[in-house]
Amino acid sequence: QNNISNITDTVTLRRPSPSPPPTPANLIITKNDSLAERVRKMNLLKAQNSFEKESSIEKERERRSMSRSKEEEKPPRPKEDRSSVTKEDVNFMMQVKSSRNSLTKPPKRGGPSRDKEETSDDDAASTTTVTTETTLVDANVKEYQDQIDSLKHEVDTLKRRCERVEKEKSDILLRRLANIDTANKYTTGRSSEVLKLQQKVNELTSQNEDLKDEKKHLTLRVKEVESELEARPSAEAQARQIEQLRAKLLAAETLCEELMDENEDMKKELRDLEEEIEEMQDNFREDQADEYSSLRRELEQTIKNCRVLSFKLKKTERKAEQLEQEKNDQEKKLLELVGGQEGMQRENRIKELEQEVSRANEVSLRLQRELADANAKLTAATGAPPANLKK
Repeated sequence: QNNISNITDTVTLRRPSPSPPPTPANLIITKNDSLAERVRKMNLLKAQNSFEKESSIEKERERRSMSRSKEEEKPPRPKEDRSSVTKEDVNFMMQVKSSRNSLTKPPKRGGPSRDKEETSDDDAASTTTVTTETTLVDANVKEYQDQIDSLKHEVDTLKRRCERVEKEKSDILLRRLANIDTANKYTTGRSSEVLKLQQKVNELTSQNEDLKDEKKHLTLRVKEVESELEARPSAEAQARQIEQLRAKLLAAETLCEELMDENEDMKKELRDLEEEIEEMQDNFREDQADEYSSLRRELEQTIKNCRVLSFKLKKTERKAEQLEQEKNDQEKKLLELVGGQEGMQRENRIKELEQEVSRANEVSLRLQRELADANAKLTAATGAPPANLKK
């Protein structure tokens, strides 16, 4: 007997994955975007979401197809085993049956025809087993095919539902955006109108205040004019007042003429005084020149005296330095020597030298004071520093 084996190869053909839509840099809908910009961003978001859903559906389909292919690959093995087992059992049963028939029943006439009938029975049994196996496999494939068809139908319905929901969502968002735009335009229009009206109200209030101030000023001016009109004298009083003013004018004119004459006299006196002042200035200049020459001579003499005194001062300073040095030397010698008449004489000598130094210092201080007094006199007389100081 020939074993018939049905080999089923499952081939899953992948759909070409669609290229993802270009993702823009910013998919954020802001208040400042226009309506067209918002619609464009909404369409891009919708395309991106649909691509993600399609990719997820494709992945789910691939996963399911892989699992189904694995499941379809697994069952044929036990079926073949089962079919082989059933075939072996059937053959074994047929052999047992034939052996029993051969043992119990005698051979009849027409043996070859009997053998042919038995072989035909065996072929019929084998064909029945093969048909049962094929019917079982066909039933399983039909069940899987029905499940696949039902799942495809569910996926299609879910797709249509998702698309419908996406369309509704986009329509709702567009309506909301349109409502927001209209509300913003309305509010901005109203706010601009309110600002304009507020500015107009402020202008009118300022004009009202200005008019009130002007009204107050004009009322006060009217009251003043009325008071002036009431206080205005009569015609007789005005005539008397005019006569008085004319008399005052004549008196003022006579007084002005007298003052002009006095002014002329004063001008003459001023001219005479200016001439006298010029003469006195000339005399004073001569006296001042004589005094200046005498002061200059005195200043030169004092400068000479100052030079002499400064020379003497330097000399006494040098002498004082010498005496100081001698004193230091004598003190050293005194410290070296101890007691005796020579020590007493030296001490007396040191005292005398100290007195001389003090007298020299007093002389130098006196000379310095005299020099300062002379310089002060010189500066007071001429207003300039002395010649030796300039040098």
